[in-house]
Amino acid sequence: MKTNFFSFPILVLFFSFSFLVSFSFRNSENLNEVKYFTLTKGDSPMSGEVKAKLIAAYKAQYGSKSVINSVTLERINGETWLVFTSGSNKNPSVAYKTKKKDKPAETTVPSDAPKESCTGNPCSVCKFGLSGGCYCNGGEGECNHSISRITDDVNFMASLFN
Repeated sequence: MKTNFFSFPILVLFFSFSFLVSFSFRNSENLNEVKYFTLTKGDSPMSGEVKAKLIAAYKAQYGSKSVINSVTLERINGETWLVFTSGSNKNPSVAYKTKKKDKPAETTVPSDAPKESCTGNPCSVCKFGLSGGCYCNGGEGECNHSISRITDDVNFMASLFN
């Protein structure tokens, strides 16, 4: 009789704990949900509307006076990246790795994308090399290269994914 009485509280405790843990895992799944921003559909180029939203998101992150020479899709190390080429050494050139989806056929930027940055020192136009890294495009100086994730750009993400 002692054994039955002892096992009942343990079972209740076990099920209560399991119940509470199940809620914490559901919440963490929602936090890790990946969102996608569509850049192109099929073989069509980026629309003016998409480029305008991207430029607004970039300026939300790096400042409204940021100078951007171009927003393009480029092949770097055999993969497609969304590249913002800066026109000033006051704001960086930035690239986000894209993801291609098959159905429907589109190129997207995921909310967990890798990011690379090139900042002029004192170069005014840093560009990404075809095999990675960056270089100063015209003029003298060098470019500082860094690697991180799109999640570091909180204002960019808020503007693009909300």
